[in-house]
Amino acid sequence: MKKMSYTSTCIAAATLLTALAACDSEAKLAREVTGTWASTPEKLIDSDALSAATIHMIQFTPSLSDNKSGDLQMTELISVTNAVQTDTISILEPYSVSAAGLATLNGSWAVIDDDEISLHLDESTLDVSIDPDATLLSINELTNATTTSVDSLKPIVTANLKRQITQLVKNRIFDINKIDDIKITGNLM
Repeated sequence: MKKMSYTSTCIAAATLLTALAACDSEAKLAREVTGTWASTPEKLIDSDALSAATIHMIQFTPSLSDNKSGDLQMTELISVTNAVQTDTISILEPYSVSAAGLATLNGSWAVIDDDEISLHLDESTLDVSIDPDATLLSINELTNATTTSVDSLKPIVTANLKRQITQLVKNRIFDINKIDDIKITGNLM
């Protein structure tokens, strides 16, 4: 009988140590991801109609009440190039567009295990903006198109790009629900 309870005590102690080690590694991951992380540039879309690249930035802020979860803010730095054929009255020739945009989104995160974090993004917080000052329109110089005809298109082009980018970001970001196999070395994830 004494032998049986000693074995049970050893098994219980091993289970407890394993659980404590797992909790410790989860807390360690939560501490390591706290801060802002940026990705390398990647294509958001590359088609005949539109080409856009993005850099993802995620800021992990820990919860004050829980050391394994918190809030996040995701920011997408977006660059867009586009060649457009139009038949509006004011301009009957192709033009190209280069623009810069920003998409922000809030949500929460939680450590699942020692190398995995779940993300919960709040779609209602999505905000996409296209900087009108960073929107450049170019028309074929051979036709002597005036600058005013190009500048008058900026509000229309900017609004159109905002709609396109909003849809692209929705399609891309809302599929992200976790980051798995996380390895952190120095300042690289």
